[in-house]
Amino acid sequence: MDDMAKPPGLVQRGRIWYYRKRVPKDLVARYGKREIPISLDTEDYKTALGRFHEEAAKLEAEFTAIRRRREMFTTSAVPDVPAEVLTVSEEEAIALARALVAERLANYDKITAKERTPPPQDALEDLRHEISGDIGHLRDRGSEEADQLVYGATIDALKRNGYVVADRERIDSRVLDLVRRALVVANQIELARLEGDFADDPGDVLFTGLSSADLSKVANARKPKASISSAIETFWDRVISLEPKAPKTEVKYKAILGVIKSFFGADTAVETVTREQCFAFRDIIAKLPPNYAKKKDAPPEGASLDEVIEYARINELPVMSYGTQALYVALMVRLFTWAGHERLTKGLVVVDIKPRGKRPPKDELRGSFDGEQLTAIFNAPIYRGCKDDEYGFSTPGPNIIKRSRYWVPLIALFAGMREGEILRLAADNVRVSENGTSYFDLSKHKGKNTYSRREVPVHSTLIKAGFLRFVEEKRKSKDRALFPDVPPGADGTQTVIFSKRFATFLRACGIKGMDAKTCFHMLRHTLKDALDRGQVPENYSEAIQGWSRRMKTSRSYGQGFEADTLKPWIEKAVLPKFDLSHITGETRNFAAN
Repeated sequence: MDDMAKPPGLVQRGRIWYYRKRVPKDLVARYGKREIPISLDTEDYKTALGRFHEEAAKLEAEFTAIRRRREMFTTSAVPDVPAEVLTVSEEEAIALARALVAERLANYDKITAKERTPPPQDALEDLRHEISGDIGHLRDRGSEEADQLVYGATIDALKRNGYVVADRERIDSRVLDLVRRALVVANQIELARLEGDFADDPGDVLFTGLSSADLSKVANARKPKASISSAIETFWDRVISLEPKAPKTEVKYKAILGVIKSFFGADTAVETVTREQCFAFRDIIAKLPPNYAKKKDAPPEGASLDEVIEYARINELPVMSYGTQALYVALMVRLFTWAGHERLTKGLVVVDIKPRGKRPPKDELRGSFDGEQLTAIFNAPIYRGCKDDEYGFSTPGPNIIKRSRYWVPLIALFAGMREGEILRLAADNVRVSENGTSYFDLSKHKGKNTYSRREVPVHSTLIKAGFLRFVEEKRKSKDRALFPDVPPGADGTQTVIFSKRFATFLRACGIKGMDAKTCFHMLRHTLKDALDRGQVPENYSEAIQGWSRRMKTSRSYGQGFEADTLKPWIEKAVLPKFDLSHITGETRNFAAN
């Protein structure tokens, strides 16, 4: 074996190979140690080399995730942070600093206990040099690197001990100074241990007599109580905002968290929330009507939930669906579960809380259009000839205007795409592969989930209807958007406006069997059923519609199903029989092969 070919960090102790990873300086305070030793559990070099790369990738991913969740800033480097300063009493600050040193030494004990043989001399020299350098930086008040380390260590110490700290919050300078002293002491003791001195003399009277008891003193000190309002804001910043979601979903989540705040009280301390209150929230949600804020005679903004429920009773309004209730309860459970893990509550108060409503049978959860209904939709004046595609869309006339009212339902039916995905399309999203397959490129769409980023082949029916010619015309426009005729609604998305337009369109079509569940989304389910009838394997069907839990898509990621692969499968969809000859130019009734 050529020692020179070994990657740095791959070392052999006795006969066993190890991976020793130096912790990045900005994460030392987070890990409480400077090096992470990982046994590769093998004596074989080639096996160790493979495991080395696996472990290295895992650690880098872990480092990236930690950095993404928090940023370290010095107070002087963040001029735009709020003016408020997080303050703690002198007693708490001292306890916090002593606990930090005790934690660091305890972690160091755990590391050294696992080491059966001392590290190589060159590694020891590197470690001594790094620790000495850190001590020098910490004592140098002008060192930006040390200020960053102190701030990060302070934030981590406060959070570990149950304090609620907003992102980039200013910290009392007294606390920062004590943490700086604590880091100097911890580094000095660590350096002394490397030299064989285990007396653990802190050299600072503030830290004499350290013991495990110091780890519990902070927990018994008075801590600022997090309110429901501040907890929701922090939960949003650290958890919900980091998750990929459609704009419409973001608006919905904020509205639900607003209801949670209203029920529990914005200024209520989170730690006082009881399990009984969580059940009470579940029960009151089961009585709320859907979309009550949008009704003309709805209770004014700020009305209590009891007033809303009474309003619903007087007006004989239906209650929210089981699915909507489940979303409310799920978000409450996530909020208080997070609060429990952050030690803001006295326990996990929301374990096993389920919606009050009854889950409907699967065949009632969604519907699809039958042949008669599809005939009514695609034989409407908008497709046969209308006065115009605005107020005259349902009035027969000489014009076939190919804008959103014309194309969006067709795309939904033959591509299975979501309403928002279609409305956000630009000409650049319609591409052609090297093999000549035209497809919708959704790889960079901010979709509902990771799997919504995909490639969807353009169905032959859309091509026959002239969709690609429509796209080429749009390439000449300034913003290249396919459907700029749909303005954004109050939530900033086009779906609000188009959903209302489509509901009006369905009523004008005179569709039989319409009910409250009849909506645009049924076009997507209609294609799903058509793919099932065409015996399309589930993995291809899910990849087409962005439901797959196993595939991440697009050629830009180098994995998942590309349009070339999916093209023959989408053509196998067997839709209900209905007439499209006036749209495709074919003289037969349509039924996909």
